[in-house]
Amino acid sequence: MAFQVAIDDHDLQPGDTVYIAAVDGCTMKTFALHHSHIIDQLRDHACDFVGEHSSNWLGNVSTEAGKDLQNRVADTLDGWATEHNLQPNFYRAENPVIRTVRTTDGKETP
Repeated sequence: MAFQVAIDDHDLQPGDTVYIAAVDGCTMKTFALHHSHIIDQLRDHACDFVGEHSSNWLGNVSTEAGKDLQNRVADTLDGWATEHNLQPNFYRAENPVIRTVRTTDGKETP
């Protein structure tokens, strides 16, 4: 069905190639950093700012607290991207199928 829709909607000619796939849309949340990366960056910046005596800071963040941080950062980034019209406008194609239009495609058969 998708193949026929592509032919009907895009004036395809025999020999043209059509790629058909399910798409998986993306939002800013798709690319949000894992909480361990966020915490590592915070710890690195603290060490750069005040020195080595801050190296143990955030060293005992529980998994639950880390996931909470990750979700909050993801929500904030998603809201920011939406507000400024910066959400991704690309998709990941899943299980693509490649078809070539034949001379008999799109024509009614008696």
